Amino acid sequence: MSMIVEVVRSGFVESTHQARMLTVDAEGRPVAARGAVHVPASPRSSMKPLQALGMLRAGLGLEGELLALACASHSGEPFHVDGVRKILVGAGLEESALGCPEDYPFDRTVTERGRVCMNCSGKHAAMLATCVLNDWPTDSYLEPKHPLQRAIRETVEDLTGERIAASGVDGCGAPLFFVSMLGVTKAFRAFPMSSPDSYERKIFDAMSTYPEWTSGTDRPEAKLMRALPGLMLKAGAEAFDAFAFEDGRAGTIKIEDGSQRARVPVTVAALRSLGLDAPELDELAAPPVLGGGRPVGELRFR
Repeated sequence: MSMIVEVVRSGFVESTHQARMLTVDAEGRPVAARGAVHVPASPRSSMKPLQALGMLRAGLGLEGELLALACASHSGEPFHVDGVRKILVGAGLEESALGCPEDYPFDRTVTERGRVCMNCSGKHAAMLATCVLNDWPTDSYLEPKHPLQRAIRETVEDLTGERIAASGVDGCGAPLFFVSMLGVTKAFRAFPMSSPDSYERKIFDAMSTYPEWTSGTDRPEAKLMRALPGLMLKAGAEAFDAFAFEDGRAGTIKIEDGSQRARVPVTVAALRSLGLDAPELDELAAPPVLGGGRPVGELRFR
């Protein structure tokens, strides 16, 4: 049965959201399973660490902050944009090579608009750099039959242990692969559990060490990773989250209606089901329902 998140205003249940949740312990054994975690889902940007792994396997040499940026849905803060430009310059490319659409940053204090500001531009810059290293065409790098996208598809199937159920186009224009939450959880668990010198561990270390580079300074994902050192967490559009802790505890959540309001509270519930907790999580777990600028309700689970 799915988890139900109720939005209560002035004592009245105003809205409800259904959620799927899967968590596993350090040995990979299920701890909590709510909803149809075995059927195909749309992880969206939660797949970026797997896409980055495919790029590293193809020779990409990014490390540290820039590797975290390659896995990011960034806010478009100045350091994010500078990092994207640094990746492009290193590959000898102009911003016009980016295949993602123009957009405004998530960070509304930044008024610049362009492809480099789009939240997926770090991934796209890394994809282009991988193409340059391999002498692959850069003008068709988003095509499903391109060598880069074939390599990423193989990586996704390798880590999830599943054949891709279906494919489509993500919001940024890159191929999107549909797999189960079981597969995504297995894949995320592989990052911290791989050998210290592996590409998987390099991605885990980059994301968990530089959380602001994977999302943004004040984003919930960064707050969760700062509150729980040793956590790697990646959010995806339509309210999908995936995470892994350094000892192998891992999980995924999906809000069925795509509601961002329920996403972070359910993710906190998933983390707490594994004994991962900190005082900083309290605010993220129970955002107040406001009326006239003051709390008049709550989110609750059943």
